[in-house]
Amino acid sequence: MISYELIIIFIFLGIFTGLISSFFGIGGGLALVPILLHLNFDMKDAIFISIIQMIFSSIYGSILNFKNNNISILVIKNIYFIFIGGFIGGICSFFIILNTNNIFLKYIFILVLIFSIIRIYFMYYYWYWRIYFTYTIFNFIYEI
Repeated sequence: MISYELIIIFIFLGIFTGLISSFFGIGGGLALVPILLHLNFDMKDAIFISIIQMIFSSIYGSILNFKNNNISILVIKNIYFIFIGGFIGGICSFFIILNTNNIFLKYIFILVLIFSIIRIYFMYYYWYWRIYFTYTIFNFIYEI
């Protein structure tokens, strides 16, 4: 039997990860899995809970975006390919998770987090310097 305290924690975790994934367009697993690990969940259980949460928030977010016409025609035309790729990736990850121990999964998750942080960090500086140099060049041309 699940305690009421755990139910309340799950509700708040669902709200938090739903907000994170909708604000930043990332899977809530980047936030949800570390929190579940901190709550002493097994890595495989944390991944399963994250996937279930992702399914529901993705479906609901897609419905809202479709109703508000926030989805481009390009996405609608290519959604089948995205679905096929996601389906194949899900099947592959199922077999990998099934045949991998928890410690290895934790290390892979840590590497993905570090890679994501580094990529976001350098992406910000890349665009900052690109805008700075473009502005400098246009300013120089304007002064000539």
